[in-house]
Amino acid sequence: MVKVNELAAQRHAHKASMQKRVLAGVFALLLITLLIIVVAVSFKGITENFALELLRLILPAALASGGTIVGALFITRGRDEA
Repeated sequence: MVKVNELAAQRHAHKASMQKRVLAGVFALLLITLLIIVVAVSFKGITENFALELLRLILPAALASGGTIVGALFITRGRDEA
């Protein structure tokens, strides 16, 4: 028989795994975006000022989404243990 605590641990491990995958995806999208911006500036596709403005728009959103995912991981862990 599987104990209730083991099921709760498995459920949390699954949620944590999904959240880690989403966090990795957010990080990968951020890196790809930064790479595209750097390549566009280096080939004179966009100006440096425009690239800086793009980064000022993208970076806070990416950091906030990553922080939300990490925060949700800790919140659900506390809820699972209670």
